[in-house]
Amino acid sequence: MNPSASFLRPIKSGLHAVEDYFHFRPLPGFKPWEATRGKLSSKAVADELRKNGICKLERYLNSERLKDCRLAWEAMLRSHGEPSPDTPAAVQISFDCGKGGVLAELVLDEMILAAIENYYGRPVYLVGGSAQRLFPIEPYTDKAFQWHHDAKGKYLKAMWLLTDAPLDGQRMSYIPGSHRQRHAFTTYQETRLTEQEARRYGPVSECAGPAGTVFIFDTNGIHRGNRNRGPIRDTVLGNYSAGRHRRGCSFEDEKLSHLSAWQKDVLSRSRKASPAHR
Repeated sequence: MNPSASFLRPIKSGLHAVEDYFHFRPLPGFKPWEATRGKLSSKAVADELRKNGICKLERYLNSERLKDCRLAWEAMLRSHGEPSPDTPAAVQISFDCGKGGVLAELVLDEMILAAIENYYGRPVYLVGGSAQRLFPIEPYTDKAFQWHHDAKGKYLKAMWLLTDAPLDGQRMSYIPGSHRQRHAFTTYQETRLTEQEARRYGPVSECAGPAGTVFIFDTNGIHRGNRNRGPIRDTVLGNYSAGRHRRGCSFEDEKLSHLSAWQKDVLSRSRKASPAHR
């Protein structure tokens, strides 16, 4: 290791810890938005996230809404379905949630937004939405498909399954409870873990389930994707922060009629990109 890098590492780590403390601590007196969906409540989902770093909502989408999402995704694939330059045998397409549409409404789901805001203890910001198709491929381990954390501290994603994800298929794996650790790092390589290193954090939970299921998870927890010869996996992804890592989005009000006033407030405050994404 470079001697100067070795000297700077504890300094950088200390500065990151101070920055994270002020950015991620709950705001005193802040009252998060509350929402329910059937027997689910945003508070209960947030409590599960605090405990495990991940929450599974099985069959969250009913069959009609799932069908609409699949049709929207297939239409997007026909018009924009170029292979991903970074991920073999995959297509990933980002979309602007401020322009409305079925997939944007998923990412802006009120109960899920409210649960994430409760988890942060401060206003939630939308970072962006995307959809991904993973084709069958020979197994490999690299980048997001090896054990890692996302190097962003407390940072949440929601992942909707548009197709079934079997236990032996191209599911995500997550280690519950590992989100509570502060992971010291100064390089990208230090965010990647071997199988042995990852297993020290505890038992693995496999994010398998039927189409229509959604997983909400803190990417500070140790997780990985899995590539194999399993069936095609289609997902929609939402990214959410407590104000950091915003990319910005548009806001076409006439296309957002299905959203509540609070959902529109979340989208409106998310329009301006943070310095990290300018």
